[in-house]
Amino acid sequence: DSAGDDDSTEGIDEDGDGWTIEEGDCDDTDPDIYPTRSETQCDGIDNDCDPTTEDRPDNDGDGWDTCDDCHDGDADIFPGNVESVCDGIDNDCEPATLDEPDGDGDGATVCEDCDDADPERFPGQLETFCDGIDNDCEPATGDEPDDDGDGYVVCDGIDCDDGNADVFPGQVEDCNGIDDDCDGEIDDGLTFDLDGDGYSTPDSCAGTQDDCDDSNHLIYPDYPDLPCDGIDNDCDPATVDDPDGDGDGFTVCFDCDDHDPTRHPFAAEDCNGIDDDCDGSADPDEADADGDGWMVCEGDCDDAVYYVNPDVAERCDGLDNDCDGVIPADETDDVDGDGFVVCEDCNDLNPAIHPAASEVCGSGVDDDCDGGVDDLDVECGCDPIVPLLGNINISSSAAAQAFCGQYNTVYGSMTVDGAVLTDVDDLACLCEVSSDLTFDQAPNLERIELPLLHTVGGDLVVWENEFIDRITLPSLTNVGGDLLVYLFPVYGLNSLDLAVLESIGGDFWMHGVLIETISYPALTEVGGHLWFGSNEYALLFSFPELASVGEFVSMSQYTPLSDSSVEFPVLETVGDVFSVNSGSVLELRCPQLALIGGELGLSNQYSTISFPVLAEAQGGLQISHVEVLDGTFDMPALRSLGGDGLDIWKSLSPTPPLTYTLSALELVDGDLVVEGAGPDGVDRIMLVDLPLLAEVTGDVDIEWTMTMPAVSWPYLAVIGGDLAIHDNGALVDITGLFGVESIGGSLWIGDNPVLPTAEAWALLATIGHNNIGGNASIQNNGP
Repeated sequence: DSAGDDDSTEGIDEDGDGWTIEEGDCDDTDPDIYPTRSETQCDGIDNDCDPTTEDRPDNDGDGWDTCDDCHDGDADIFPGNVESVCDGIDNDCEPATLDEPDGDGDGATVCEDCDDADPERFPGQLETFCDGIDNDCEPATGDEPDDDGDGYVVCDGIDCDDGNADVFPGQVEDCNGIDDDCDGEIDDGLTFDLDGDGYSTPDSCAGTQDDCDDSNHLIYPDYPDLPCDGIDNDCDPATVDDPDGDGDGFTVCFDCDDHDPTRHPFAAEDCNGIDDDCDGSADPDEADADGDGWMVCEGDCDDAVYYVNPDVAERCDGLDNDCDGVIPADETDDVDGDGFVVCEDCNDLNPAIHPAASEVCGSGVDDDCDGGVDDLDVECGCDPIVPLLGNINISSSAAAQAFCGQYNTVYGSMTVDGAVLTDVDDLACLCEVSSDLTFDQAPNLERIELPLLHTVGGDLVVWENEFIDRITLPSLTNVGGDLLVYLFPVYGLNSLDLAVLESIGGDFWMHGVLIETISYPALTEVGGHLWFGSNEYALLFSFPELASVGEFVSMSQYTPLSDSSVEFPVLETVGDVFSVNSGSVLELRCPQLALIGGELGLSNQYSTISFPVLAEAQGGLQISHVEVLDGTFDMPALRSLGGDGLDIWKSLSPTPPLTYTLSALELVDGDLVVEGAGPDGVDRIMLVDLPLLAEVTGDVDIEWTMTMPAVSWPYLAVIGGDLAIHDNGALVDITGLFGVESIGGSLWIGDNPVLPTAEAWALLATIGHNNIGGNASIQNNGP
């Protein structure tokens, strides 16, 4: 009614939101605020008229309300959080922070780039081999590839063709236009010399290419053309196979002397001792069976006796010596009846004087008809000299007695070859032989005793007289030629007296004696060879005054019964080989020996080896099967070796193994070989110490040693030939070869089971491929 009307808005919905103040509308002036309205967060208004409903809630409890948190349902996402790259989430609620950055600008984000700080490394990049870096971010791509699977990688140029499994270091070079062994040379060293004669065929890769038959080592240029074989031996068709050198109409194939036109088939035989008609022999009457210079066809009336021929004067022997058909009466008549004809008997009117009588010294009579009174006889010496001019053969006691009945000296040769002689006592007068004195073909000769013999101008030969027991030459001072005592004993030589022998102009051979002490106390010089062999009972070889030997020295024994010593206290020079290889030698000392013209060869057992002043062995030094009992190996002055160089093979020294030290050796002008016996043999080489060695002109081979751990040759710089180190069972150290600067031939280091492979490659690197003339091969060494 009118009485109750006023301006009150109670019960009125002013904002038209369907809610009045009385119904709970907390702001009836704003239609967007009422109790059932959804709260709009972050607008600062109580939209649902419920003060408990938060306008800025923190739903995930990360300390940031929903108004500032870009993801209020994840506690790991809020402003200020650290952005985690590559997870697809805005962790720090900052869109400007990249989830997949590209730090190095190479086009690959950090999510796919293996190094986002290096613009040169990213997926898809080209892999650079051998730089130690994964350029393409793909570990499966190898940095050191072996594409051909030959065991050698391309890095550092080790495999020069990694696309060919048949090309790698150490490969055998083939004739194919390819550097098979990666040494920088193509087809190097190949000659295809199939027959090993030094010449190859024209289609060979290298070398002398002129061999017309590479299947026959006797056919090549410069080989002497062998006549009459139908083969071109010297590869020169212009060389005639059947020449006629003397122009007699017969080629060398049929001519027995193609240098003499008077000798050929069907030629007339002449009295010259020559096969003139080439039928294989001269006519029988052209023989000179006794060697006197006369043939039967020339008038020799007895070709069995050398002192019967037209040139010989008549001798008192009952023979027609001068072949005039007459034997003089003084060779047949015995006037006094003493058993000696006139020419034998110096007084054929006195039966007490004859060649068989005994000389009475001081009687003034030539009682025994030996040509001298008193002093010509054995009991009276060798003065005066009564010579026989010419050669003589003593074949019986009668012949010996006849000689001593007239002479004491031979100006010529004397041969003792009687089949029945047991001694030469009847030659006791012999003082000198100007040429050869030979005891040969006397099978029963038991002793040689010549008390007055002082000189043999030629050879003194005792050869294969198997029963000789004693040789006594107490006055012999000089042998101008060879002294040869060569026996194959049944009983053996048990006594030898050469006490005053001073010089031998030729060879000195001693073989097959049974003497314990072989001594030559006065011998000073041997002009030729000094050779002692098969002297099996000798305990001592003594040469106290021997100063020089012109040619070789060879001392050998076979199956010795005991130890022996060799004494050369003053020996200074040996012209050729010096070889001592007796079965067992206690002492070998040469304190004055300075020069050996040939090789020094040593083998078998010694207590001591001592050459303190030896400076040079021109033929080299060979040591084989040596056992040095006390370990003394002394050659401190040896500076150079020539010829065959240095060869040390198979030491037998007991524990400890033997060390060979050549402290002054500088040059080996030849090969240097240190060779053991291999795994199946006895080998005790411990060390070959060559501290000053600078050059080896030939090959260097270190092979098959089983006890030698190291090579110590620090100054060796030049090797003219190959260097081969192989099959050494204990060798672990070759750094002592790191001074080598050049090798003229090839390098091979292989099959050394404990030698570090890295050390072998280090030696190759030290020398360098460019300083090796041939191939380089390193294989099958230790770890």
